[in-house]
Amino acid sequence: MLLREFELIIEYQNDERVISDLMLKNNLVYSEASVLYYNLNWKEKCRKFSLETRCITSMFARLFSGVKTQNEWKILVQCCDKVFDDRVLSYGGVISTQVKLNYANFCRLSEKDKKTCALELLMNGIQKIASIKKWNLEPFISVKEQIISLNYNNTWTWKLIRKNSMEVKVICQHCVDNVAIFLIINDINGNTILDEKVITELPDEWAYSKYLGDIKIEKNKISLVDKKKKIYKSFVI
Repeated sequence: MLLREFELIIEYQNDERVISDLMLKNNLVYSEASVLYYNLNWKEKCRKFSLETRCITSMFARLFSGVKTQNEWKILVQCCDKVFDDRVLSYGGVISTQVKLNYANFCRLSEKDKKTCALELLMNGIQKIASIKKWNLEPFISVKEQIISLNYNNTWTWKLIRKNSMEVKVICQHCVDNVAIFLIINDINGNTILDEKVITELPDEWAYSKYLGDIKIEKNKISLVDKKKKIYKSFVI
């Protein structure tokens, strides 16, 4: 199995007193009250945290060449105010462990500091797992150092085509709050003809990858084609 994926999530414990109150007030069974408790107290926090840390976890995965493991293809680091389960667990190819995080403090951080914190949390989890599994840490440390050297800037070229004396490329810029996708066209001499932001989406592959199907060049018409093979945006040069 090739380990290639990484994710940070919020891990929480049910507040049994609150759930009991919800059961009484709303005439619910325990499972229903637990879902309501999550929706009221944790759903938005969990979603926001996953989105805001995806910038770093996706960058780590993109730069990581992969490590062969016995069963694991993904590392899941569960972040919580207080570690209540110190084990390293593996299920269905996903290996997970808990690390400490003050979520309220994380929310107050700047964008740059959120990136720094996300990388630190991820590495804390990786080091804990690698110690138990006796994995070589060097490939993980190498990626960490690359991210730091790039100033945590998760920007990459999705596709580049040279045709009709033009260079056309799509650049993805993955930030904490969003992903911006740019279409850039240069002439044969390297002069920029077009530099246009064509998409702004949520900072998650599920949100923006649907736009990345192909680049279509027809004489002086350049189009970004989505994964359904429909033209999303066109420019005449």
